[in-house]
Amino acid sequence: MLAGALSLLVLLMGLLTGGRYLLPENLRDILVNAAIPAVAAAGMTALIVSAQIDISIGAIMAVAAVVVAHLAGRDVPVPLLLLAGTGLGVLLGAVNGVLTAYLRIPSIVATLATVGAIRGLLVWATRGEEIQVAESVTAIGAAHFLGLPSVVWCAVAVCLVMALFLARTRPGRYHYAVGSNPTSAQLSGLPVAWITFRGFVILGALVGAAGFLYACNYSPITPMPQAGFELAVITAVVVGGTDIFGGTGTVLGSTLA
Repeated sequence: MLAGALSLLVLLMGLLTGGRYLLPENLRDILVNAAIPAVAAAGMTALIVSAQIDISIGAIMAVAAVVVAHLAGRDVPVPLLLLAGTGLGVLLGAVNGVLTAYLRIPSIVATLATVGAIRGLLVWATRGEEIQVAESVTAIGAAHFLGLPSVVWCAVAVCLVMALFLARTRPGRYHYAVGSNPTSAQLSGLPVAWITFRGFVILGALVGAAGFLYACNYSPITPMPQAGFELAVITAVVVGGTDIFGGTGTVLGSTLA
């Protein structure tokens, strides 16, 4: 149903703009702008179906992008840049996971605290100065394959892997079980705290990777998080059919939204 509604909306926009909306250049720009939020939305889906939420993802992505840009200026190889961005996301996601899963702090409270801390440390470390991204990294964002930018293909690959993980693997289905009824899941022998923690780590990893993609496509990098990024991602997940209280949802729906 969501795909059908999206198709009708695209056709309507095409009619209202005299066909300009359907121009290949415009559609390509739309896909590029949606690619990075889609990567984060794939991870957010796994977290929200577990009945948790993370509002610090904009700050995490900003940190990852700044670190990637800084290391790129020191001629660090691209694979290590991706590893650095993803690893930093994993670390910050793990902090949120520990606060929520093991210290039993509500996720919205825990991530509200970490977003303030991350923003403050980021501005302090960079002194608020923008960072130019090395050409070796921006060249990745400028690369095309089959007519589409590389960032779009990266988003497609991430969303496909996450969709298969949640829908087709036992660990992925555990996230739904925990989100549907954590007490029942605990009594069934599922490690609820670990699954919750894993959800934050997965999201952190994908947001860190999104930070790398952001550095590939935008220069210079500002140390301030992208305004409204968290809201856009969470909205896409919920509009895509994921229950904000957990238990149901798909990566495909989040991606289409």
